Order: sequence, then C-alpha cells, then structure tokens
Amino acid sequence: MTLKERTIEMSALIEKWKVSGMNQVDFARIHQINVLTLRYWITKQRKEVRQPTSDFIELKNFHRQEMSIHYPNGVELVVSAQCPISVLKSLINL
Repeated sequence: MTLKERTIEMSALIEKWKVSGMNQVDFARIHQINVLTLRYWITKQRKEVRQPTSDFIELKNFHRQEMSIHYPNGVELVVSAQCPISVLKSLINL
C-alpha cells in the first residue's frame, strides 16, 4: 500500500471515529488497529489542517478606512486600512 493510499484510508477511518462518539481506545479495538496508530494519524491530520497556505489573504475592492483585529482574549484593535503589512503581521502574531 502506498503512503497516499494509507493516508486516504486513515483519513476515512478518522472521520468514522469523529462521528462515532466512541473513545479512541474502543474505536481502535473494534477496527483492529493499534490505538497509538490511530492517535498518530489524528495528530498528523490536525497538523495538516492548521498549516496555513500563506501568511495573508488578498482583500480586493477594499474601501474601508479602518480594520479590526479580534484577539482570542476579547481585545479588539482598530487600525488604519493603510497600515503596512509588516505592522499588521506583527500585531496578528502577538
């Protein structure tokens, strides 16, 4: 089995686990795979989902005078729409 085939197979199995409502140990036992193997592929899939394709997305036809950055702790920062990208990047990565 190729890595691509194994990845597809494990991705399908992870989706089944997500909707099953079962814990990982029981799910792995029923599907006759090692629980550590299941956990490895779950972690691998989560890391792939988190990786951004680029640092920023392009905003076309953007006519606002200001932008807001909402931080997870509830703080909102309002900056000028003319704010340089380097400054925005530093503010986002706080």
